[in-house]
Amino acid sequence: MVTSNTKQALAILRDFSNFQWYIIAIFLIVFYIYATEYKKQNWNGIAAGLTYLMLNTFAEIINSIFFFATQHAPLWAAPGGTAYLFLIGLNIELLFMFCLIGLATSKFLPEDKEKKFFGLNNRILVAGIFAVVSLVFEICLNLIGALTWDYWWWSASCPLVIFGYFSFFLIAYWVYDIEDINKKRKVLLLLAMITLIPLFLLIGLGII
Repeated sequence: MVTSNTKQALAILRDFSNFQWYIIAIFLIVFYIYATEYKKQNWNGIAAGLTYLMLNTFAEIINSIFFFATQHAPLWAAPGGTAYLFLIGLNIELLFMFCLIGLATSKFLPEDKEKKFFGLNNRILVAGIFAVVSLVFEICLNLIGALTWDYWWWSASCPLVIFGYFSFFLIAYWVYDIEDINKKRKVLLLLAMITLIPLFLLIGLGII
């Protein structure tokens, strides 16, 4: 049986009638930030931003497939308060946030990728800190009903939630640190193919 949270999300899934003009403003802000980083030739930061975006989008695809397979509930859903619900757990506002979070957090990375703090590699430490921050943010969204969980094993007390964020940040920082620009482009292209091809194929088939 489909849960009530899931029914609310399905009711507005890819429904353009919820459109709000602030989406245009947010899009321009995101575009301006990336344009600024492009002008600075901050390829590492841009790569981290795009990597995080694609990894999170891939996770959203898996979340949607999970619901299709169970016909009960996704691991997480975003049932309301949005101008556009792109996937069952991903609205346009979160999508814009995911465009920026990898880029923004990369600003905290020391130039020396081997530098340690409290005995920990700085990449692992920064990834851990922002994974915890992301989890707290997600818990807050859950408490106000903006982001819902319907499984006891996927909740604030479940380590899988924070592990997902931690791994996304680590991979984004790994791509950030790739020195060979051609290799960096190839990794981004591969991530784009892994994400975008299944995304549009599954949407076209009506699976997600």
